[in-house]
Amino acid sequence: MRNENKPESNKQYLLVGKSDAPSIANGNTWKESEVVPVDSVLTFAPVVEMLSEGMYSPLKVGDVLYSSWGYEQTNVDFYVITRRTKCTVTLAPVNSIVVENIAWAHDKVVADMEHAKWMINHEHHAQSKTDDSCLNNKRIKWDGTEHVQVKISSFQYAWVDDGTPKTRTSYA
Repeated sequence: MRNENKPESNKQYLLVGKSDAPSIANGNTWKESEVVPVDSVLTFAPVVEMLSEGMYSPLKVGDVLYSSWGYEQTNVDFYVITRRTKCTVTLAPVNSIVVENIAWAHDKVVADMEHAKWMINHEHHAQSKTDDSCLNNKRIKWDGTEHVQVKISSFQYAWVDDGTPKTRTSYA
């Protein structure tokens, strides 16, 4: 008869962990303290489908992203994805529309969706060598949740735009 409370070879166990995590130090059994590989618990169907197709994030051509950045002012930039590879996207800048003036040098903006559609339909224009505003091969960072971001520069990241107005300020 096999002893159920013994470690098995080729398995990993959590020996020490937080007070609410099953571990040997917390008095749990070896079976309860077994560390299950991430691949075996990945059951979220859209994620599994994307990974099987070689796509490493839910971003797709046509998605609008926004970036909010700045020091003495808050800049809000919008981008549309015009091309996509497994790990990178090509972005084209999208105009913003002021939807509310809150105060002097302080307003709320949204992406100009008509301009975004135009940029997608005229990708060759957005990608032209004379247009320096296009952002090619920007890396996608995704942790498997709804938090997807694209690194624009050393100080600027972009996230999927949900359509809600974003606050921006300017400096005189």
